[in-house]
Amino acid sequence: MYKKIFKLFIVMTSALLFAMCTKTDSVPYALNTKIDVSKSSVTADKLSVEVHFSTDGTAFSSTPIVHPGQSVQAKIWDPNLNGGSYLTSANCYSLDWSGSTPTITDANGVGTFTFGSANSIKVSIVDTPFDADKAVGTYKVVKDDWVDFHPGDILTVQKIDATHIRVVEYPATSVNHAPMVITITDVATGTATVESQDSGAYTSPAADEETTSGTGTVSSCKGTIDLTLTFKFPDGSSYTKNVLSLTKN
Repeated sequence: MYKKIFKLFIVMTSALLFAMCTKTDSVPYALNTKIDVSKSSVTADKLSVEVHFSTDGTAFSSTPIVHPGQSVQAKIWDPNLNGGSYLTSANCYSLDWSGSTPTITDANGVGTFTFGSANSIKVSIVDTPFDADKAVGTYKVVKDDWVDFHPGDILTVQKIDATHIRVVEYPATSVNHAPMVITITDVATGTATVESQDSGAYTSPAADEETTSGTGTVSSCKGTIDLTLTFKFPDGSSYTKNVLSLTKN
């Protein structure tokens, strides 16, 4: 889906916002923008996202005054994200400016180009996908309804492959302990599952081994793991809706 904004910029009306060229015929330079949100979680904001421009890298505006030959920086503004925020790699979005005229170079969500006689900005917003390498590290417990650990405790996350990670210490079984394996079912959104798995036992005999399963999300960009887990025991007892929330240390 494309959203065309800056209707004032189309054809000759851009003269109000953009400096006239220096030619004697005074034909204004125009700027057209298209934003593709079809591959992003901000799809619902398709009618409100905007391109903001700056000539000094500090003050950004949807209606800047730009002269031909000036270096211009561009960002994508979403008024509905966290009360209003620019989409950058810092908040887990990447921007694809390919197809724009002139060529735009990107640095952490800020596109830079030289304003000229032909300015057609095309940007595609893509959520930063799950990256197993970036998910590796130590995490602080925020919440554990199962109470194997307490807020502030540190757990270790390891990579298995591109779509699987493990929480080494969880759950805190002591007999035949097995780390909890998390499967990322959609790397674009971080949607995750914990397939039913033997996790070991808390006490002997090993016949008391429990199984763990659940669903949730993992964001390697934000450094968060949020799961809702179910624990089952051989006697048929089952404990559901146990939240486990971790944040990267």
